[in-house]
Amino acid sequence: MHHTIAAITAPCLHGDVARRPGTRFLAELGAYSVLLPFTFSAHPSQNFLLVFGEKTLRVATVAGFTTAPVMATPYAAEDLLSLCHAQVGDVVYLAHQKYPLHKIVRRDAPGGNYTWSLEQVKLNTSLPTPAAPTLAFTGSGGSYTLRYKVAAVDANGRQSLASPAGECTGARHPSDWVVGNSTTISWPAVQGAAEYNVYREEAGYFGFIGVASGTSFSDQNYKADTTDTPREDWILLRTTTIPAWWPFTSSAWCLRPPPARRRHFTCRAQAILNPSASRVPCRMTIRWNTSSPPAP
Repeated sequence: MHHTIAAITAPCLHGDVARRPGTRFLAELGAYSVLLPFTFSAHPSQNFLLVFGEKTLRVATVAGFTTAPVMATPYAAEDLLSLCHAQVGDVVYLAHQKYPLHKIVRRDAPGGNYTWSLEQVKLNTSLPTPAAPTLAFTGSGGSYTLRYKVAAVDANGRQSLASPAGECTGARHPSDWVVGNSTTISWPAVQGAAEYNVYREEAGYFGFIGVASGTSFSDQNYKADTTDTPREDWILLRTTTIPAWWPFTSSAWCLRPPPARRRHFTCRAQAILNPSASRVPCRMTIRWNTSSPPAP
């Protein structure tokens, strides 16, 4: 392992000789290894090398290996080159098709040192998902089907996944409501919930319409904000049997398949793998043929 490595990528005008900075021996790797960078800032003390070996991880600096203990990992040596990584602050996310999602976390320690740990990422850990709400439409009806979802929110602002959609047939589209029209949405309580966000479907999106402190909400034709949609259930793409996929930086992510009766769905994504922007909201629509998954 060397401090700097230079490579000639093209013939030079006066021959294949070029000047480069000198190299310096840092440490003996001992066996096949793959190096990944850890860069928190431009300051030299904030730059490290993550040295992966056969189910091991060591941390190095410009002075060689640190005193941090060798960490055990699930990654076999033959899988290291296909390991995807992305850093967000003090956390490096690791993704591989054969292994669960992991993260390397750097934490402050006494004396100006750091502790390092390898942890499995727990996806979608929050409040339980509410049950599908029941709806009651008031006033003269029509042929439109109203659909609502509910998400639980705890005292710390953590939000659950949205409930399955509750439906009310024989209603009117909100743009056609007249005096006396309203919808009452009710649902069972969720343990640990301090309040609930309510969403109404509008043009294929479930847009936010209000907050309820109890287990019911009366929609008085509030405007559905389709820029504020509920969380979706993300999973790492690990097999080719999932009927949709989306490339995300150096990893591939997808949504769990929705009910078979729907031929498309929408989602809101957050690009957590972009170190230069902690939140990059976007919306995408993924379509597939329900009879067979599409070719990548």
